[in-house]
Parts: sequence; structure tokens; C-alpha cells
Amino acid sequence: MLDYSAWLNGAYVFRAINAALSKNGKYPEEQLSVSGEEKEEDSSVAAMRFADWTNAANKAFKGKAGESK
Repeated sequence: MLDYSAWLNGAYVFRAINAALSKNGKYPEEQLSVSGEEKEEDSSVAAMRFADWTNAANKAFKGKAGESK
């Protein structure tokens, strides 16, 4: 989901610069979407992914803290 958000942000920036510097460029009137409908991640899935990420980060942090002693 993060990759899609980054791509979408880049698409808006590209179109904004194009509209500012080009006579023929126009900023989109409607939201950009790949499939025509907004994709929302289920909050329980997002919570599980975040928990996995924090567990991995904590393990890496504990491993580095143990090495410095």
C-alpha cells in the first residue's frame, strides 16, 4: 500500500509541475485511481502488519544493543 501511495503522490507532483510549466498541461479535475475505486486496507490486517513490523524492529534493536556490551 505504501508503494501505491508513493506512486500516486508522484503522479500528482508530476501533473502539478506539468500544469505549471506547460501551456497545454492541466492538473486533474478528479482523483487519480488505478482501478476506478479506492482501495482501503482492512484495519485488522493493517494492525497485524504493523505488529509484525514492530516485532522485527524490536528484535533487531535488541540484537544490536546486546552486541555493544
